[in-house]
Amino acid sequence: MSEKERLWRDIRTDEDAERALAELGPVVHRKEQVEAERLRSAFRDNLRTRLMTTAAERGRSDMARGPGLPVWTKPRQPWAAWAASAVALAAVLIVALVLHGHRAETRPVAVATPGRPALHPPPPAVADLLRAAPPSFQGGSGGLPIPELSGFDVQAGAYGGHLTLSAARLPAEPAFLPAYRLAGPSFDLPRMAVLARQLGIVQPVVLRTSPGDHQTWQVAAQGGPGSNQALHSLAISRHTGELIYHHAPNISASHPAPALNRSRAVSFARRWITALGWPAQMPVLNTVPDTQLLPPAAGIPWQVSFGWRGVARPAETQATVIVLPDGRVIEARLWLPIRRSGHVVTRDVQTAWRMVRTRKVPIAVQEMGAMRVAGAGSLRRVEVVEALDTRGTILYLVPMYRFQGTVRITGLGEHKWSALVPAVKVHP
Repeated sequence: MSEKERLWRDIRTDEDAERALAELGPVVHRKEQVEAERLRSAFRDNLRTRLMTTAAERGRSDMARGPGLPVWTKPRQPWAAWAASAVALAAVLIVALVLHGHRAETRPVAVATPGRPALHPPPPAVADLLRAAPPSFQGGSGGLPIPELSGFDVQAGAYGGHLTLSAARLPAEPAFLPAYRLAGPSFDLPRMAVLARQLGIVQPVVLRTSPGDHQTWQVAAQGGPGSNQALHSLAISRHTGELIYHHAPNISASHPAPALNRSRAVSFARRWITALGWPAQMPVLNTVPDTQLLPPAAGIPWQVSFGWRGVARPAETQATVIVLPDGRVIEARLWLPIRRSGHVVTRDVQTAWRMVRTRKVPIAVQEMGAMRVAGAGSLRRVEVVEALDTRGTILYLVPMYRFQGTVRITGLGEHKWSALVPAVKVHP
């Protein structure tokens, strides 16, 4: 008779039962530990075999082990087989996810459902591609203020020399990218006279043609060149709805104002554009104090730039405003708000890169302008930005590939270069 049977036979009272449990408890616990350790060891060895050997190798090891020997389970422990299968499935899923992530770096990402209506903007004009170049590539407009010409109307120059460019690797592109249709000139053009009076301009509205792009503008202006007053003007393009405002300060009449910090500059600028009917939720893109713009008597103005709400990577600003310390706005340029968002089908990055190398799009070289000296360089960065497309009767913000790198110009050293290619696929 075993010790276990003897103990259970001698139980007569509750005290006998407690004594028997006290004696058997450590024995049972140790047996469970040994059994669990044996199962864990078998589980670990078989998992390693599954993950580290091929199917053929597993077949040979099973034959060497002999027929009828289970790998993951024991007849009395079915939970071990279920746990092992779950771990193996998790390992397979992890490997699949890692492989998928690796492929995503070299293949286009297929998006089955863009989730936005399709938009069909026209191909951007060359001026759009140059205007959206990085600010360090651009130059100022200069000259006397003209009502329909903004001090922010700057663009890079297309380089004229032959450039040999190379790229070690190109990134993948998504199948779809967001695009945005802007409100038309009906947003602000019918309110032209009201806005002019609101800004303190009493002269009537007239039509003028801009000297550069020959657009027709509605203009209300007083003062300026040929008069004894500083220019105070408002102009709205009949083609795009772009709004340009000038109000050159009268320095002699200026009174010193408290120094303007960033938060107050943003507050003044946002209040001004909101009063004209633009949305108040426009995100701030940049704020810069300008110590060279005006004499010290007028204080140090701030230039505040806003972007379009919901647009992640704008290459341009929706609104740029210069504010004096006393809150007066002396210069502004506003593009129209977004009417609706959608998506466009993208062209592949390889095709866009060929357009850069074959000069199907303009290339800007920093500090070089339109020089015609040859050079050779490489691609350092590719990113997607949203830039204005002003070619059609309706304005869009469209995705573009921005290629950037360095180039060594013969006899002139190394310089940065930049090129924009529309990311919208052109259907034949």
